[in-house]
Amino acid sequence: MARALNPREIRTIKLGIVALVLMFVAGSGPKTWRTIQGLQTEVTLLEQRLADITGPKAVMQQAGFLKQVPAFAMPRDAEHQKYLFRETLAEQFKKAGLKEEPLQVEEAGSRKVGTFDRLLIRYRGKGKFDQILEALVVLKENPYYAGIEELSIKCDPKQEPEQRQEIEFEIVVSTLVK
Repeated sequence: MARALNPREIRTIKLGIVALVLMFVAGSGPKTWRTIQGLQTEVTLLEQRLADITGPKAVMQQAGFLKQVPAFAMPRDAEHQKYLFRETLAEQFKKAGLKEEPLQVEEAGSRKVGTFDRLLIRYRGKGKFDQILEALVVLKENPYYAGIEELSIKCDPKQEPEQRQEIEFEIVVSTLVK
């Protein structure tokens, strides 16, 4: 049977609990303090990094970067994406001054990029060298463009250099579809 504790024993137990808490704080206090100081330093560095990223200099750099990165639209279903890509591509080639030739769509089949399928469009045509280069430059502005798969440029070596103004070329470009 348990007996009741007298006030002196209760006071001794309370002092023991207080002593245990003080020993725990004294033992882990410096380590906790160093952790808090480290976290404060890390927060200060992250705030500085955020200020560097969102500052006016960073905004100017991002604007320049966005000019270099091609426009991109998320892939859609195959029929819709095929139509959009083909129309935009034909418009770009026409704007570059290339003769209007029909674009041939090819299914890429087993070639996947992540969870998307690849759709290939082949263009065969003739044009001047600077027109071909212009078409290649404006190609990255097409929001449905994923990459150039093939590119071949041919001219007739039997002709005189002055007569080699028209160059035959073939390009296969790809887009991604769901």
